[in-house]
Amino acid sequence: MFGAKSGFATGHNPGIFMRQLTSVATTLTDGAAGALVFGMFDLTKAPAGGWQLMTSADFEAHKEAFVEAYNANGGFSLVKSFQSGNCCIAVKGGNKLTISGSSYGYQFPASTAGGIRCNPTGGYSDAVYQFYRMPTLTKDQTFGEKSACSTDHNPAVYMLQKAAATSVEFGLFDAQTVPAAGWQLMSAADMTAYKSEFVNTYNSNGGINVIKPFQSGNSAWRCATGSSSPSRARRTATSSPPPRLGASAATRPADTPTPPTASTRPRRSR
Repeated sequence: MFGAKSGFATGHNPGIFMRQLTSVATTLTDGAAGALVFGMFDLTKAPAGGWQLMTSADFEAHKEAFVEAYNANGGFSLVKSFQSGNCCIAVKGGNKLTISGSSYGYQFPASTAGGIRCNPTGGYSDAVYQFYRMPTLTKDQTFGEKSACSTDHNPAVYMLQKAAATSVEFGLFDAQTVPAAGWQLMSAADMTAYKSEFVNTYNSNGGINVIKPFQSGNSAWRCATGSSSPSRARRTATSSPPPRLGASAATRPADTPTPPTASTRPRRSR
């Protein structure tokens, strides 16, 4: 079962983070049933974990899933923070993405409030971005590409193929340093509230993915309350696979705090 208690020293302990992740059930590129997730990152540096840089043909081929995810999520998630040198959104090969009916033809990132975000100082760090002046998309719009702007670490849209649709993503990072891009440190109550998603993700991935490398000073895992989690199964460097979590592992103990409100944790996607 998941819980928390005071124990061990606090020194940049590993912590489990979560963030909202809008994935859409669809047919994958190999014809199998699955789900797609879409995210923004640097054109020239593909993120780890299976993300694929999208072509204009990918946008058309997966238009229904992309439009559904974009409208449900209020845009597309940021894979992780990066600094751009030119803010025209690019596709694989370096040309720039075009969308019919848009103000300029080619696209720029914007905040969810609508303001353009062109090469922000310190890099892109919001959880979600939109196409400028396009808070929603329709399936009647067409995606293409053309030569425009310069190419210098431009924003680009990546896709990630998954076996099933999920509403939240989990990752491991320094509990004392919150990473950008919408990650929030989980409490014991969050572990209970999202127990099914966490157990399924843990077992499917063979553990918890690291958000980005970090140095810990103590190996006891920490929760948002600062307490150590007594459930500390983790991926190791051995050849043996990590133990699987069962449904019983997520049973809520009597002294677990009341789950936080929707304002303090990512909302589930519908």
